[in-house]
Amino acid sequence: MRPVRFVALSEDGQALVLADEVGRLLALPIDERVSTALHAEPGA
Repeated sequence: MRPVRFVALSEDGQALVLADEVGRLLALPIDERVSTALHAEPGA
C-alpha cells in the first residue's frame, strides 16, 4: 500500500484530493463510508 496525503477538498466538495509520494493527485469520492469514518468518535 502506498502512502498518500490530504491536499484539498475538490472544488465541488464531493471528493478529497490526495497526493501520493511522487505527487500524483487522486480523488477519493466522499461516500457514506468515508463520511462515517470522518465523523467517528476517536476510540469508538
